[in-house]
Formats: sequence, structure tokens, C-alpha cells
Amino acid sequence: MTEEQFKKYLKERYEPQVEWYDSRAVRNKRLYNYLLASTIIFTALASILIAFGGEWEKWTALGLTAFVSFSTTFVITFRYHEKWVAYRTTCEALKKQIHYYYAKVGKYGTSADPRALFVRRCEMWISLDTTNPPPFDLSGI
Repeated sequence: MTEEQFKKYLKERYEPQVEWYDSRAVRNKRLYNYLLASTIIFTALASILIAFGGEWEKWTALGLTAFVSFSTTFVITFRYHEKWVAYRTTCEALKKQIHYYYAKVGKYGTSADPRALFVRRCEMWISLDTTNPPPFDLSGI
């Protein structure tokens, strides 16, 4: 792989993928934390309103309880936590590869074509099912 091809790969494929995984990780983390925090707060408020409130407070507590049911279902159904962790894992693995490449760490230092090795490893991470770990150990690179 030529230097020009490598730079093109970095600009057109690698960097957009790192940005995509990073933005998805941030988005899913925010959604997960928002829904979890609101579930905790609204559950506590509903309990207090039921215990100490009158008729209006009980109807408000009913609405809060419905929201808690929906937010809990969203967290489970849309797997925000699992997606956040998977996207962050892939993003950080991709970020490590560029540092390993420039530092000539592990196989990058001994490879006949470290640029091609970089592309292969990045494409492996990109193509992995984000819910499964890699099928082999990458810790020794």
C-alpha cells in the first residue's frame, strides 16, 4: 500500500469511522443516563406523592409511574447501555491502532507492509458485530 493510498484511507474511511463510533457512544451514553436518572427520580417522587398526597398528587404519581414504565422498557428494548459500551470499545480500539502504527508497536514494527496491516485491523474492528468481542486476542499487538 502506498503512502498516498494510506493517507486517503485515513481521511476517507478511518477518521469518519472513529467519529461515527464516538458520536454513537456519546449519544447512547446520554440516552442511557438520562433514562436511568429520570427513572430513579420519578420513582422516588411517585412514592412520595402516593404516600403523602391527595387526589391530584395520586394522579400525578400515576403519570410518573407510566413514564417510569416506558423509560425502563426503552432502556431494555433499545439496549442503550450495551450499545454505548460496544461503540466506545470499537472507537477506542480504532484509536489505539493509529498510535500502535506510528510507534511501530508489536506487529507494526515487524510487518512487511504495516499500512496494509493497519487497514486490515481497522476493518476487522469496523466489521465486527459490536455486541460480540473479537474472535481472537488483540492484546499482544
